[in-house]
Amino acid sequence: MSQHPVDHEFDEPREIVRIYLKAVKRGELVVFDQTLDASMLTPVRVEYVYELNNALPRVKVCAEFKQPMSVPGQTDCKARGVNAVLDDAGSIVEVEIHVWAE
Repeated sequence: MSQHPVDHEFDEPREIVRIYLKAVKRGELVVFDQTLDASMLTPVRVEYVYELNNALPRVKVCAEFKQPMSVPGQTDCKARGVNAVLDDAGSIVEVEIHVWAE
């Protein structure tokens, strides 16, 4: 699977990533009490999640850490990625961390 962006006409996911990176720049992405910046991340996917009781999707940006992060209080795992849910105003309202055992 290629890690290089594919050129296509559908630009909405790239616009979502631009909005996400603005939120990151404003200091909204906090993991383990550390404010992350864009230089630490590689956005890899935009997900539109539809709840069955809501017609509007939640928009989630998935990113990998360029360098895995230590997990406080743990010695046998690393955080390797983060998902962030954006609200309609482009603010990060929810964060999920992906932790892998080593």
